[in-house]
Amino acid sequence: MNYIINGISLLWGAYQYYKYFVPIALFFAINGHQMHHNEATYYGKLILKLIMFQVIFSVVKIAVMGIRENIIGSISDLGGGIGIGYAIMGAILYWYMKGKDIKGKDWWFVLSYLMIPIASNKRAIWFIYPIIIIFLMLDKITRLSLRRISYIIIIIPFLIYFGFRLNPTLNPEKKLWGSFDPQYAVDYARSYSGVSEEKLQSSYSQGRWGASMAILNNTFHNPLAKESLLGFGRSRTGKINTDIFEPQDYGIMPGTMISSIGIMIVQMGWPATLLLIILFINIIYTIPDRKTANIIAFYVLWDLIFYSGSMINSPVQSILLIFIIQIIKCLNTTNDTIVKSSFDRNPSFAASYNTIGIQ
Repeated sequence: MNYIINGISLLWGAYQYYKYFVPIALFFAINGHQMHHNEATYYGKLILKLIMFQVIFSVVKIAVMGIRENIIGSISDLGGGIGIGYAIMGAILYWYMKGKDIKGKDWWFVLSYLMIPIASNKRAIWFIYPIIIIFLMLDKITRLSLRRISYIIIIIPFLIYFGFRLNPTLNPEKKLWGSFDPQYAVDYARSYSGVSEEKLQSSYSQGRWGASMAILNNTFHNPLAKESLLGFGRSRTGKINTDIFEPQDYGIMPGTMISSIGIMIVQMGWPATLLLIILFINIIYTIPDRKTANIIAFYVLWDLIFYSGSMINSPVQSILLIFIIQIIKCLNTTNDTIVKSSFDRNPSFAASYNTIGIQ
């Protein structure tokens, strides 16, 4: 309706919503197919193999082209935000198919997924990936042996230390393998996100979080305004229609980055935004295993509120999300020990992964 009211082509408006229709339709199509355990195992292994291929492509990319944001492995994408989704969703799927445990050599594969966001110069991965790893392993800490607990204790500081040094924007020298300065990294992240003291004192909100908070604040104070209910629609570039949207009216600095939830509210209004969020969260919670569903929901909401929202707004990521949800749902109907045994001991699977190191 916002496209009609704002005088934007209805055909173009329908085209903009295909990215939500496709994954939702896929979810119900797979539900109707009633995937069997063997199919789920096959597709889970296939996804892990494809993600590992992206790791290899990312290494080649660094060697040939250097670090660039607009290419993720073999995929071209503006900004490269989907690289974080591949790493995190790959780690979650790998963890689940290993019987909800990561040990020994498994850590090499979980850490190898970081090559994808590293090659795309992603900063956020070094803040969110350790949190996801902690969530995945949290219930093991009280039950694991001292040796296995030590893996977790070592891995988290390792991720932070190497991440801050490997990303040029997170160290004072602004270069690859600069010095380790956690305070500098945190200050940069706060400034970049628009929540540093300096940015908060500015006349206009800036950064992903700062700009989105201004939009949310305006929406809370004027929930029944036409713009709050229906948004401003998109121009033919696929971005916010700046012909009718004035950032200054929301207290936002023109040209600043906005996180996904702010963009969605401006483009389609808060009712449609809320409906889509509830729909995707309900899809996630069709997973019977509550812990796994909570971790995936946490990441999707974090991505939506604080980052690019690619898990919902990018078909490349949302389709991956749907497949992983359906795979985990199906595997959950069997004993986790059987799943782990199938993953570890299947000779054809082990042979197919010898070339990329998964055993």
